[in-house]
Amino acid sequence: MSQEDTHLDSKKVRDCIIHAIKEKHGKRIVAMETGEYSYFDEMIIAEGSVERHLAALRRSVETELASLCKDCPGEKVVVRVDGDPESGWIVMECSTPSTLFCVHLFLDELRNKYQFETKWDDVELQEYSE
Repeated sequence: MSQEDTHLDSKKVRDCIIHAIKEKHGKRIVAMETGEYSYFDEMIIAEGSVERHLAALRRSVETELASLCKDCPGEKVVVRVDGDPESGWIVMECSTPSTLFCVHLFLDELRNKYQFETKWDDVELQEYSE
């Protein structure tokens, strides 16, 4: 494994989070770089169909990030979680030494209510197919 392979850059972390959400069939997955407008460098938004699905998405992200760290000795991703499946909204802060991600996992009705994707007109959304 080369030195580059053992470093946690933002693309590796983003791809890991997206993969974890897709693995558990998360829906309407989008990512955006929000560093100019937000405390977070990147934001990822996805939704689950029911409360148990949100819990599974959360566990999947945590598990995949832990696995990624094992592949990159000396590197670490710190994950903080707020909210719970019963509320319909889980927020995960995932930080590396160089990038801070915010992952929002919603039930459909809350995602439609808050419409985070529309908060910044000039931020490009990257959509991921399910």
